Order: sequence, then structure tokens, then C-alpha cells
Amino acid sequence: MTCKKHDSDYTNLFSYIVSKFKIFLVFLKNKVVKNRSYNLLL
Repeated sequence: MTCKKHDSDYTNLFSYIVSKFKIFLVFLKNKVVKNRSYNLLL
């Protein structure tokens, strides 16, 4: 029983990290695109 609980905790943590990482990637991509357009303007 405790093992199952532990597993689910790890799964939740992992999915939380993955979602945060995806958000970070999107943010990074937007930043890069903005920088590129700024460079083009300059």
C-alpha cells in the first residue's frame, strides 16, 4: 500500500516537472524568436 502511494507521489512530481519544463521551453522559444526579430529590426 505504502509503495503504491510512493509511486503515485513520484508520478505526480514527474508530471509537475514535465509541465514546468514545457512552460520553460515555450518561454525560451518566445524569447529567442523575439531576439531574432529585434536583430532583424536592427
